Amino acid sequence: MIFKYILTTNLYDDTTIIPYKNKIILSISSLWTLNLLSHTYINQFYFLFFILSILSFVSPFFWFNYKINSIYHKIDKYCVISLFIYIIQQNIYYHMYKLFKFISLILLFYILSIKSSINNNYQLQLYSHLIFRYFTFILLYSFVLIENKKNNNYLILISLEYLLFNCYLLQKIYQINIVDNYLFNIIIIFLNEYYYYSNIGNDKKLILSLL
Repeated sequence: MIFKYILTTNLYDDTTIIPYKNKIILSISSLWTLNLLSHTYINQFYFLFFILSILSFVSPFFWFNYKINSIYHKIDKYCVISLFIYIIQQNIYYHMYKLFKFISLILLFYILSIKSSINNNYQLQLYSHLIFRYFTFILLYSFVLIENKKNNNYLILISLEYLLFNCYLLQKIYQINIVDNYLFNIIIIFLNEYYYYSNIGNDKKLILSLL
């Protein structure tokens, strides 16, 4: 049953109309994967860098112009599936418990998001999808960045930003300029990267020269 939900193309009804609020919030928050791009490249996870680069571009377009089975939807879905296959293959023998724990949570909220959409419970769909993304981000972060006190503190910082920024969007979505908030999100991510490589990362000179 789980694999049917993940791999089947027609997960949603094509006539499903996602509310404006959900589309915009999920579109803007899709950019959060940019927080991992430089780390995947610097740590030589080039496949992840490639997949996350595609997702950072495609996912915002898919949610903004929400249409099931569109080219954006298919690219988004199969990139995510490829990403999970890669992570599982790389970790299954070394971090099985952690992998099982995160994959279980990710699947739980992903399926909940789908079922909520099918049942027209769009509030739950939005929250479930945001949580699904967060646990996916945590899994990737723990894989790409070595766990230590400094990196864990940085994770807490960007986790709080993710929570606060999405809460802000939930409250102000009908009052804000959409383009400004895309840019605002990108600026936050840029500052995160600058902070990380200025204070935590081991490749300060390389990244700061690029910035």
